[in-house]
Amino acid sequence: MLIKKNILEYKLIILILFFTFTRPSFVVLAQQAMLFLEKGSVKVIGEKGSRIFRKPGDEEEIFTNDRIQTGKDTIVKIKIIGKPEIIELAARSFFQLGKIVRQSSSVSIEIGKARFKITGKRKKRSKKKRFKIRTVTALVGVRGTDFVLGVSNSQTNLLTISGSVSFAPVKMPDVEIEVPSNQASTVQQNSTPTAPVEVTPEIKQQIIQSDSSEGFKNVKFGEAVDPEEVRKKKQQEEEQEEEQEEDQEEEKRQQTKSNDEADTDNEQNNETEPSNEGGKQQTFVEEDNPQEQQLESETPSTLERGAGEFVGDEIDTDEILLEEDLDDIVDVDVDEILDEIIDLDDIQNTLDDLEDIKHFLDLNYGVMIDITHGVILDINYD
Repeated sequence: MLIKKNILEYKLIILILFFTFTRPSFVVLAQQAMLFLEKGSVKVIGEKGSRIFRKPGDEEEIFTNDRIQTGKDTIVKIKIIGKPEIIELAARSFFQLGKIVRQSSSVSIEIGKARFKITGKRKKRSKKKRFKIRTVTALVGVRGTDFVLGVSNSQTNLLTISGSVSFAPVKMPDVEIEVPSNQASTVQQNSTPTAPVEVTPEIKQQIIQSDSSEGFKNVKFGEAVDPEEVRKKKQQEEEQEEEQEEDQEEEKRQQTKSNDEADTDNEQNNETEPSNEGGKQQTFVEEDNPQEQQLESETPSTLERGAGEFVGDEIDTDEILLEEDLDDIVDVDVDEILDEIIDLDDIQNTLDDLEDIKHFLDLNYGVMIDITHGVILDINYD
């Protein structure tokens, strides 16, 4: 009963969120990342107060909205929990952890230098950026790549090491360009991004190995792009994508139609099979079984049966829907939909609320939930 089980699990999630939002509760901090100090010193400011670390190898839990300030000659690595996302902060950097959900992460950097390694594969059909960064002057978005940012109060420099990175000014987010691997661009205050330029291997290594954003000073950036040209190009690309999607849908419809016609022909051939025995073509037609006709006449049609006759009818979905048929019936990304309708940062979970839900589901629905420290470990169905 795969479908019923999945539906019940999502209903439980919605029920838990309802109890959480509609009852008073205290805030339970959710760890979002781990900080590792490789050398130097770092200061963390957040809900747990201000903490300073100076010993190489020190580790610290990082939570949403925590601010991180690195000292002189410092290297700090931040690992996002449950995701292949690593941030490496250089000396004298100011960084803040933002919204972290299943399908995307967001952070901000006010000043300094940082390298971002965002690995893993993203579904091709999704246009949503899995990692977003905000600076004083720029908005940066990626789906999977490796890149370096150098940030000041008036300028944001970008070097893409691998993959591709979207780059746009804060005041004109629709003027977005793509910076491919081994190329660099910059956004200055009140300006558009510069056209991406190729960087030499020597300059690339200088930027990567530098403990500040000074490594970008040897890059000869291009001219700022024309915002109207960028918007026009983007519109043309969107129109082409729409045309391609329409062509693909039409191709699928034609293929489905051809398959249906082929199935119909096969059924007709099975009903009438020609025979050349004796040089004469004979046609054999299956005769109706009188007993089957009698049963059919005694069985009321769906329209003739009253609504009350369906009470107690049981349908075994395992016999109707095979697991391999699900892709043809349901074509939605549940995780992405939940990310759109549920803002996990606003959820205030409490142990008391979860215990109430546990008893409520046990008494009314026979669902046993194993809850430890506010985390659902297991769900058993009677």
